[in-house]
Amino acid sequence: AGESPDNPDSTAAVDQLPRDCDPVISELRARKRRQLLWMLVVAIVLGLLSGLTGIGETDARLMQFVATLAFACPLFQWCELDRLELGNQRWRGFGLLLILFPGPIMILPIYLLVTRGRRGILAVVIAAAVYCGLLVASGLAEMTGMLLSGRSNP
Repeated sequence: AGESPDNPDSTAAVDQLPRDCDPVISELRARKRRQLLWMLVVAIVLGLLSGLTGIGETDARLMQFVATLAFACPLFQWCELDRLELGNQRWRGFGLLLILFPGPIMILPIYLLVTRGRRGILAVVIAAAVYCGLLVASGLAEMTGMLLSGRSNP
């Protein structure tokens, strides 16, 4: 109702762009999907690494640190592409916030709510489902790694 095409923070900003911007928007969306795919690859690789080496059991802090950095990079890139797609301003220190705070749990929902308004609630639910899917993929990969290394408990 109160959204205007002149407001770059408007959740409808993409819908109000000229049609000649469609290829740019399509490319941004494709690049965002690739970042999600990278997050899945990272989850699987970290799960396999943990299962094969047992590093998650012996040094949980190291594994947590590696996982934080590994997920922060594609997550930050996804948020940057999303920001460009929506035409929003950059947040100062956003990348640092993703690393210092639990990015997927705290910072991403705040980002989604701020950039999307009420539609952000649905975006947070979808992001939570994707995050749970990444955790499941990582867990399955870890179990596979344990089976491959012979460390499984019958």
